[in-house]
Amino acid sequence: MAELSLNTRYREKQFEADARIIIFDGLRVTSPNIADEVRDLISRRPLTRNIFIAAPFICGAQLERLLREGVAAVRAAAGLGEVDLRLWMLDLREHGESLRIEVQDVAATEADGRPAGAPSGVWKPIEPELIEGWLFDLFDVSGALVDAPPGAHFTKSSGKHSTQFLRTSSTLLSTAACGLIAMVSLAKLQYLQPRRVFVDTAPLLSVVYAMNLVATARGFWAAMPEARSFSSYGGKDKLPQLTVGDMVLISASTSGGLARELLVLGARQEMLLTVYYLAADRNGQRLGVTACDLTAHAARTFGYRQLESYPAETCPLCVKGFVRAELEGDQFLIDRRSVKRLRLLRSTQQDDARKLLEKTARAGAWKVPVHSTALGRSILELRREATLDEGGVFEKEFGRLLQRFTPSPLDLVICVGLDATMLQKIANRTGAGKALEGAVIVSHGDLERLKLKERDTRNALVVFDVLQDHSQARTINAALRGICNGGNVTYLAALTMAETARAATDLDVFLTFGERGRDTFTFKSAGRMLLPYHTDESSSWSRERALLQGIAGNRALEPQLQSRLTWLQGAGVEHEQLFLPTIDGRQLQVSPDFVFLPTTERADEVSQGDIFAIVSNVLACARAGEANATLGKAPGRDSPVPAWRQTSLFQTLLCPSNFKDFNDAILRAALLRSATEQELNYVLNDLVSAEMLDLLVGQLQTWQSGGGDALPEFLLALASGRMKLTHSHAVQLQEAVVVANLPNYLKQLVSAT
Repeated sequence: MAELSLNTRYREKQFEADARIIIFDGLRVTSPNIADEVRDLISRRPLTRNIFIAAPFICGAQLERLLREGVAAVRAAAGLGEVDLRLWMLDLREHGESLRIEVQDVAATEADGRPAGAPSGVWKPIEPELIEGWLFDLFDVSGALVDAPPGAHFTKSSGKHSTQFLRTSSTLLSTAACGLIAMVSLAKLQYLQPRRVFVDTAPLLSVVYAMNLVATARGFWAAMPEARSFSSYGGKDKLPQLTVGDMVLISASTSGGLARELLVLGARQEMLLTVYYLAADRNGQRLGVTACDLTAHAARTFGYRQLESYPAETCPLCVKGFVRAELEGDQFLIDRRSVKRLRLLRSTQQDDARKLLEKTARAGAWKVPVHSTALGRSILELRREATLDEGGVFEKEFGRLLQRFTPSPLDLVICVGLDATMLQKIANRTGAGKALEGAVIVSHGDLERLKLKERDTRNALVVFDVLQDHSQARTINAALRGICNGGNVTYLAALTMAETARAATDLDVFLTFGERGRDTFTFKSAGRMLLPYHTDESSSWSRERALLQGIAGNRALEPQLQSRLTWLQGAGVEHEQLFLPTIDGRQLQVSPDFVFLPTTERADEVSQGDIFAIVSNVLACARAGEANATLGKAPGRDSPVPAWRQTSLFQTLLCPSNFKDFNDAILRAALLRSATEQELNYVLNDLVSAEMLDLLVGQLQTWQSGGGDALPEFLLALASGRMKLTHSHAVQLQEAVVVANLPNYLKQLVSAT
């Protein structure tokens, strides 16, 4: 196997040439091995001026004997004739109270009629730039400076964000490489037999073992010290108290932040080494000692430019929508991420959900909390007046549930989302009034304040207008287990919401499972459906309000935008005016051929809230995947469930074909509003971004001919930053907008993009 050969450019007076080191990592190095490597190197690299020979795992005296007895020096002398090619022996040597890497010249001689080498016996310290140049070459050829794939960036364990990171483990793939790094590390650190060695990432343990072999071969260490990894920033606080005999190795750094914290924990400057350092800013500070500085500067023939990193709070990459790839020390492996296209089909909508939505449409049941971000709750709400009041869409079915499943005798009723008076009215209208007689009726907030005798068996009924907060239901369930003491408990809901079928099944199991098995308790709902839940992302209406406020802070808004801002500032829970109107001021309405809802009758009574609910349900089903979208048929725990979310391995984008397949303007608007920012982040993939660009240019052209009613929503999504295209496609779109005959309010909207 070929030995490790590293190169750097070396300046000597006015000349500059290659200086190459050959590292022999075997314990049984032979003279012929060395001679053959020198010969092959000269034939491959004829411009090499200096060749250095190193054998980390054997002592210097043994390597010197091999060079004296072999013909490596002779081959070096004969390699280039008149050109001054020199052969050097490199070794780690004791120098007073420190160790340092030194070299001696090895000249060609002839002894006893045989060609041989003659070490000069004059040792001198090696130029530090040679050592760092070889380590840079090792780092560079190993591909250890890792670039994030398009549309992603790294969240380092230090908290900084960057499109690059240093992966030192890539340089530790051979014993020769570990041996060289070990020699350099021993020369940089204090000459002291360590009691313990701590490394920030596990791959550096190979360097510790190499340091032990190098040091014991030369008599510098007596035994292998205890060594362990502490997992960088994540594990530094678990380190024991660091003392004089402790050595600490850091794989790589761009700011010196980890070294600074380790010094606070007791590490000593002379016993703290960073293997690779690449400056991220001018204020970066190297602490302890460094084996190799990768940063380029004027006096060097090698190096990288400064790495760009950003604080998490002001990261421009996050603003652009780049996905964050989490890192832990040096152990993260990343590849180009695949794209998963989220597509909506007529079959995506489940039949039960379609029937439920047909029932609730035209009743004004669905409303949107336009500025809410309450975690654990759906992005939609149901108007109680349209669902459980007299004539409401769930009144009769909910009444039948009360009649059939209310425990008898009933001791306790807990109301969630409705009060005792309303529950009694529903029960009286549906013939279930007697079932509630004699029961204590309280709201869920008063449950903990009830003063009940312990160990009494009680029957309880829990009623929800809409069960969407699953954690709240579980909390009530846990409280009732101690209150009812073996009694019957029934949970009834007008509508139950969940993000996936598995989440719905988990809730059902939790509420019904008890000491008698799966059906110990009862859980029934008049309707069930999948809907998206709030994340920590601002709603599209909040982003729209912030955008218009920003424009208004610099110049007067056009009348259409000022009217829109006034509405947004006063909006709460709404079911109309959710989308931007058409060019002539009309509110978007459902078309007669709407694919997800029959609209042959009373189409004008379908509200924008109804359409947003329908599209949100279809989108939730698409995100859940076919196997996880059918309520009552959740996949088993061992079944693969598609994860339609953003990760460092794949990205989910809303396929532009959805906007082509469904050309209804209100459907397109609802899809833009209900999609997440990451699903509209087309900057992550050039091909999908190009498809969206073609669609938008087509919308601009259709607008000029009197169509394209959804264009204002597309432009708003771009201006608010929820939809993003690649830079080149964004420029092309701007050019298309310039030549389009847009009204002034849309021009003002586009100018904020």
